[in-house]
This record gives sequence, C-alpha cells and structure tokens, in this order.
Amino acid sequence: MSVGKVNPNLVSFFKGADNGTLTRTVVAKINVDTEEIYMAGDGRSSVSLQRDYSQVRTLGDMHQPCYLLVKHPGKNQWRFLTLCSDNENVKVKMLYSSAKETLLQAVGQDHFAVD
Repeated sequence: MSVGKVNPNLVSFFKGADNGTLTRTVVAKINVDTEEIYMAGDGRSSVSLQRDYSQVRTLGDMHQPCYLLVKHPGKNQWRFLTLCSDNENVKVKMLYSSAKETLLQAVGQDHFAVD
C-alpha cells in the first residue's frame, strides 16, 4: 500500500518552518479516503519542549493517528514520531506505516536526525 501524495501546503510550510521560524512542532495526518498527507496543525516554540507538546495536544484529537514532527531546540534537526494506537484498525496502521517514507521524501530526509 502506498500513499498517493503529500499536500503541497504541508511541504511548503515545513520548508518555511525549517528556515529559522519559531515553529517547533508540526502535526500531520492522513485522509484515509484520499490517502493524502496533510498538515493538521503547528505549534510555536515556548520555554520548554514539554510546554510545546501541551500546546500541540490542543491542535487536534491526539487520540487519532498522526505524525508529530518536532524540531530540536537550538539545532536545525527534526524528529519524526508516529502516534497510532494499538487499538487502531489494521488498514489505518498500515497506511501510517507506509506513508512515513513518502512524507520524508517530500519534505527532505536530510532535515531529520537519524537514530
């Protein structure tokens, strides 16, 4: 299963967020019907990453699957997190698993830290 495309607004926003803006977190989701990855919200930097995460949680239903892109404070590196409950149906879990590579290619894998 492959995801069709990444919404151009997500790609342009992410690339702008990588150029010194105050954005620290980006929430992306997949439209299950169209298999398009889109931006569901973003969070601005505050005093701590914990406070930023609290802010991001208000952007949408964090009980629904999503990608959370987090910029490392003081560096120009991002971390990629997939949030998907074990109770989610198999199709959705597979969709999020297979779409990760599509999203990374669209926004540029070189922006992400490798563990």
